[in-house]
Amino acid sequence: MVYHTGPYRGYGQVVVIQNPSGYFYTYCGNDQIFVKSGESVTPGSRIGKVGVSSHDNRSKLILIVSRGNQIVDPVKAPRH
Repeated sequence: MVYHTGPYRGYGQVVVIQNPSGYFYTYCGNDQIFVKSGESVTPGSRIGKVGVSSHDNRSKLILIVSRGNQIVDPVKAPRH
């Protein structure tokens, strides 16, 4: 489920998705957001369009995964 969308200082437009196990996936650096808070999404859903960094003019997406107050290695986080 989409937990939050919108601007977040230093990260541009963000989309935060919570999975049923309580993990939060924060996709930072979007130019456009295609989902709304409260909306259900499935793996492969188009949630946004990656923006361009103002620092080096390159496309850049940052993924932050967390559960509770702990940051989780995205490689070890569940994929669904």
